[in-house]
Amino acid sequence: KSFIRSALKPFQAIPFVSSGAASIINDSSKSIALSCGSHSGSKLHTREAFKILWEYDIDIENLKCPKKKTSPLEHNCSGKHVAFLATCKKLNWPIESYLKGDHPLQLEIFRIISELLDIPDANIHAERDDCGAPTIYMKLLEMAKLYSILSSSDNAELEQISRAMTTNPIMISDNDRFDTEIIKASHGQVISKGGAEGIQCLCKVNE
Repeated sequence: KSFIRSALKPFQAIPFVSSGAASIINDSSKSIALSCGSHSGSKLHTREAFKILWEYDIDIENLKCPKKKTSPLEHNCSGKHVAFLATCKKLNWPIESYLKGDHPLQLEIFRIISELLDIPDANIHAERDDCGAPTIYMKLLEMAKLYSILSSSDNAELEQISRAMTTNPIMISDNDRFDTEIIKASHGQVISKGGAEGIQCLCKVNE
């Protein structure tokens, strides 16, 4: 077993899509991809993250990911965090406590994971990741199952997320970084998403 770390991001993005929060944003495919990514903090990435905040009139001060250099938008997890905030704003959920394990957003993510893996909610064990958001302790087989579902097109939200990741590879990490280069080299047929401490999940997208 291990913590799935940032490889959980495509699944943490499901409420961003299912709530309709993503669809309000112009060129939402890029925003969805960014929410799944661990980016380099480039201007391209920070502008996309800011665009989500701007669309929902959310102050940057509400971002709880660590500040990098001059702004928390430069943190590699800012895409996930701004998507969390947009989802909360769309569903009228509290913004200030969005990272707490008992927040409605996090409870919904835990529910989704338990449903996808067909395991009881009680089996979901979460701890704070380095960016402050909950991440889940799971078997490697369970990580593999999640990514097989991501690639299967059987889940409408995950199919949209999968398509966003393969059509916007630069949002997943950056040029000359592993995840982006794998997606580009496969012409969008393979999704790659890493996490800290050596976690690396890949799947072949069903045609």
